[in-house]
Amino acid sequence: MRSTDGLPPDITALIAALDGDGLNTWGVAPAAGLGDVLPGARSVLVFGSGGGHLWRGFCTAIVENATTLTNHTHPFDSHVARCVAAADAVLDADRPRRWVLCGATEPGTAPPPFVDFRMLAREAGLGHPSRLGLLMGPVYGPWMGLRAACVLDDALDPTGPLPGDSPCLTCAAPCVPVCPVGAVPEVGARAPEDPRPLPFGIRRCAAHRASGGCATQCGSRNACPEGTDHRYDALEQHYHDNRGTGRKALAAHLGIDADGHPGLGPRWAEWAEG
Repeated sequence: MRSTDGLPPDITALIAALDGDGLNTWGVAPAAGLGDVLPGARSVLVFGSGGGHLWRGFCTAIVENATTLTNHTHPFDSHVARCVAAADAVLDADRPRRWVLCGATEPGTAPPPFVDFRMLAREAGLGHPSRLGLLMGPVYGPWMGLRAACVLDDALDPTGPLPGDSPCLTCAAPCVPVCPVGAVPEVGARAPEDPRPLPFGIRRCAAHRASGGCATQCGSRNACPEGTDHRYDALEQHYHDNRGTGRKALAAHLGIDADGHPGLGPRWAEWAEG
């Protein structure tokens, strides 16, 4: 775990509280361009969840109180919001801050301001870009989700970007042949007169998903040799990749038969259109 030496005590307490909930990877990025989120913003604490700890806490919360699932249109994101709200209580009451969550909001809730979480997470040292379009963490590989950002007016020292290159640059890329629609760029693939690797083909992937392909998991993500000890279990992959059927699978797995909400997301059709 990254050292918290030199951080204010209440920030250290916040990091520890969220770690206990499964938001177990964090970093500090500069807050350039976020003055509209918090006037005077100078740094951002970026939090992610690696492996299945956050998911297991979510499932435990449902077992203890089924309304954690049944009362929410977006139950996983609502669980994250509750974890963040509880942890926020350890911060000094007079500390200026504003939270932005990387997830869907419940109906009737104002949408959060736009924050480019992948850019912030790279700047905070949470991971490298990858050929899968996901951030590649140094411990969790592609099995890391970006969850929350706390915008502060403190000038905390940035913790990134990570040194060196993405492991994708020297990998044999077993993820490439697994993708049924060729969305994962091949080793050495380049755009004409452009030295950068081709990006992940999100529109191609999303169109395939929107038509029912790869309905419960991404084979290319599972083929990645990084972070394999932290790979999400099959139910978690199903839920995140297809909440239309994944929510029903979760309810059945936990013995809940009165969940009347449809599972909403991800918005594959919208992403396919760009």
